[in-house]
Amino acid sequence: MSFDLGVWHTPKRLTDAEAGELYVALCESQIDGVTPHPAVDAFYAELTARYPEIDTVPDELIDDHDHCPWSCALDRSPGHVIMPCVWSQAENVKRFVTQLAHKHGLAVYDPQQGRVSSGGTVNEVSADLTNLASTRRRRRHRWLAVVALLGVTFCCILVAKVVFDWPASSDPVPREVQQAAVGRPDLVGRADVYDCWGNFIDKQHLWRVEVGPEVIPAIVRKCELRELIAAGDVPDAFWRQLPYWWSPPRAGPARYFISSGFQADKRGRDGSHYLMAYDEAGGVLYVWHKDNF
Repeated sequence: MSFDLGVWHTPKRLTDAEAGELYVALCESQIDGVTPHPAVDAFYAELTARYPEIDTVPDELIDDHDHCPWSCALDRSPGHVIMPCVWSQAENVKRFVTQLAHKHGLAVYDPQQGRVSSGGTVNEVSADLTNLASTRRRRRHRWLAVVALLGVTFCCILVAKVVFDWPASSDPVPREVQQAAVGRPDLVGRADVYDCWGNFIDKQHLWRVEVGPEVIPAIVRKCELRELIAAGDVPDAFWRQLPYWWSPPRAGPARYFISSGFQADKRGRDGSHYLMAYDEAGGVLYVWHKDNF
């Protein structure tokens, strides 16, 4: 995408709307709206003396936009010149083109702003340049706003994933459940596993595993658990874990189990320790696992 300008000679001054229509016509090679004039040739000669046509630029200078700012060849007739410029040189080129065109008594049209300037007064040139700078600032601010929004969105997604495990993806079934269900893989469904913060030498994990009730006795034996009487016997910290999918049952048909060495409020002794809640209605096992080195 280029920054474009049109310079022409017409029998009368045009409004912005009329200039816009003429510009579109010139882009479609309809040149009836302009009149040939020596000033156009003089303008073109001085323009290309300062900024040569891109087709005449040697290969080693083709990327030097201070030397040649054009993105493609200029379009011209005896009555007009249309100039496509790279955006990085837009302000410099517009200043030069506007001053040069007004020096020769020609009109300048900026299709980006939809404005035409004729007569070449200092105020008109200054106003056009000010509007161009303002346009570039607005465009830059919009891009900065988009980048900032993308950054905030990424940070929110990262926090949601790290802290709340959202969106969750299915994880491998924990080893203890696999061993308890050996020979009966049909009794085990989806598993979600969350690594708690601060895992280094000692590790803590939360599990949510879909298992059939037939697997629970084997898990209890393997993990050396004892059954708790009711939800009120479960430490409060068990209910307050972070993953969004963590919703162990406090009521309804449910069973609760704990290792003899599990301590919710401190590390506890070395080894693996478990606190579990089994939702009998939904067939979902919730486990807080401490693996102390």
